[in-house]
Amino acid sequence: MNYSDDRRDNEVIFNPDAFPKPLQGVVTDPRKLDNSLFTMVHSELVGMFTSELQRQAASRAEMQMDEAFYDNKQWSDDELLVLASRGQAPLTFNVIASAINYMLGMQRRAPKDFRVLPRRKDGLAASQLKTELLKYVSDTSNAHAHYAKAFKDLVRAGIGWLETGHMVDYDREPVFEGWESWRNVLWDSSGQADDLSDGRYLFRSRWTDLDSCVAKFPKRQRLLEESCQTSYVMSTTGNNISIIDAMGDDAMDAREYEYWDQADYVLRPGTMTRRRLRLVEGWYKRTMTTDVIKGGDFSGEIYDPWSRGHYADLDSGRAKLMRRPRQIMHVAVFTDKGLLYHGPTPYRHNRFPLTPMWANRDAETGMPYGMIRHIRDAQRDLNKRLSKSLHILSSARVFYEKTTDVDVEELRDEAARPDAMIGYAPGGKPPTVETDYNLSQAHIGLMGMDMDFIQNISGVTDENMGRETNASSGKAIIARQTEGQLSTSHYFEAERSGRKHHGDKLLSLIEQFFSEHKMFRITNMRGNPDWEEINVVPGDDISDITMTKADFVLDETDWSATARQAQAETLLDLMTKLAATAPEIVIATLDLVVEALDVPKQEELVKRIRQVTGQNDPDADPENPDEETMALQAQRDAQAAMQARAAEAELASTEAKAMETAARAKKTQAETRKTLQSLASGSLEDIKKSLEVAIQMIGAPAVADAADQILYAAQRSAESAAQPQGPMPPEQPPQPIPA
Repeated sequence: MNYSDDRRDNEVIFNPDAFPKPLQGVVTDPRKLDNSLFTMVHSELVGMFTSELQRQAASRAEMQMDEAFYDNKQWSDDELLVLASRGQAPLTFNVIASAINYMLGMQRRAPKDFRVLPRRKDGLAASQLKTELLKYVSDTSNAHAHYAKAFKDLVRAGIGWLETGHMVDYDREPVFEGWESWRNVLWDSSGQADDLSDGRYLFRSRWTDLDSCVAKFPKRQRLLEESCQTSYVMSTTGNNISIIDAMGDDAMDAREYEYWDQADYVLRPGTMTRRRLRLVEGWYKRTMTTDVIKGGDFSGEIYDPWSRGHYADLDSGRAKLMRRPRQIMHVAVFTDKGLLYHGPTPYRHNRFPLTPMWANRDAETGMPYGMIRHIRDAQRDLNKRLSKSLHILSSARVFYEKTTDVDVEELRDEAARPDAMIGYAPGGKPPTVETDYNLSQAHIGLMGMDMDFIQNISGVTDENMGRETNASSGKAIIARQTEGQLSTSHYFEAERSGRKHHGDKLLSLIEQFFSEHKMFRITNMRGNPDWEEINVVPGDDISDITMTKADFVLDETDWSATARQAQAETLLDLMTKLAATAPEIVIATLDLVVEALDVPKQEELVKRIRQVTGQNDPDADPENPDEETMALQAQRDAQAAMQARAAEAELASTEAKAMETAARAKKTQAETRKTLQSLASGSLEDIKKSLEVAIQMIGAPAVADAADQILYAAQRSAESAAQPQGPMPPEQPPQPIPA
């Protein structure tokens, strides 16, 4: 292998003494994890975790409130107490949930497809296998459900997380896709990149049963038991006492609070049978010197001695190794008491396994927020006015004389009844009961303004959801739909960007961990299984997917069903107009028209249309066609050859007929000259008879043909009899006919 020590002037010279070598390997031995070095590492990780928890506390509380609004929890505890004191119902008319559900439905209706493209020409076959393998991994991981969950977090709270990693279970595929709740994740809030490539750390917190933790880390049982008994926060919800780890907040521990409240737990020995603790998984970067590949397909990657592709590039001289300082990803699992695991990242891509999808980010703090944040105040105001309007309509104001001996509470209850019966003393003045209907109507009018505000800000209008509106024409409806789509398009673009970064990591794991021979199943659009094989021959560039580097690409598909429908209608209208003047253009582009429509069995329809029209797939590689394309091309070549032979036969027949016609014309011309010569030497009576016979023959063409044959035979006999013996004189040119 080739090493190079050349350095650029602006490179940072790395000091190897600053980072001890013990941090470079996997450590699970309790004796090492409890020494001074790893104790310092644990303190650093806990400090990062707790400081980030404090920095994001206000934002996480707002995100938690946003999700509560979607879940119909739109009244605070103080507001509920005030309403209860008034006897006012806390009504909730959840317009926000309708807008969010529309966004979630649009995401599910327009799933994005992906492809893997090679970096060099001879990697095309391997890239096609990688595309099919990625689809297989997505099927086995139920990836579409995870994408939907992450998008739901994106729209509601402002950030969604996708995960990809290596599975060590032998009964499952080695690579998986997943989702993680934003409530369990803390990240380096100083980073600005959407993929967190400039962040230094990321933490994931999980509440786990003690027995499960001991099964995974049997050598650290004592530390795990101690972690169940430290850093408690007492929550007195009702009459119960909840024990929650201090390294968390309400958003992270809401379910644990709910669990302990329902467990009827009292703080005395022997009453709790399920012991739980918080595990924290931390990913952080340390700057270290390492071998980096320069040149070849894998240029810039950290050298992996287990990679056949890395070794092939180095062995062939296409690449060389260089010692460079790099931020190496490390992973640690710990509790508040100590480390359970520490080691370098097992992933070649050297990135965080969790990928964020950002909706909106605050300009000052960089904290995320979703669609609900903009319309939360309007939703709160709408609920208050709805509750107030109902309270006004169901309440009455009563005016009575204080000098009258009246039971006030009895009068209040009776006046509130629709069939009230209020008595008064004879001769006295009856109480006056009034209901302010005008004030109720004013609140209802403001409610309508709140609903319009929610629609205008969110971009999810009645036209988008197919409701009846005041738009009278189709163009007006489409214009309003388009306006709403522009207001919500950045949420779908955020999903696309996050899935692109997630796909890059997933492809890297595919190239790293699918290194053995494997046959896997994929299904086509009709549900029929197809079978593919990878790594049939190790080191083979065709089937060995570890030998080449490829790129993950998302197909550009329109996320909006209404936009696709409008474009399809425009395209069909254009084809209708062209059919009257240029039908050949319609036939030539029919496959592209059907491909643009949102119809079932679309691929099969396009395939059959191209078989009939003979059009090629524009996405197919002309230099490396698949079997279907080759069969179609062979069929076209056979049809072209048959058409060429038919054209040649028709041309030969035409030429033969032309030659026959020319010969007949020449013969007729010679006979005509002879006849005219004989007529010139004959009498007028013979000419007259000949003309009469000719006129009769015109009426009977069949007789004329027979007469021609007889005359021709007689003429030949006469010429033979008159011909002298001996050599024949030279043929004389025809003489002109005398006038």
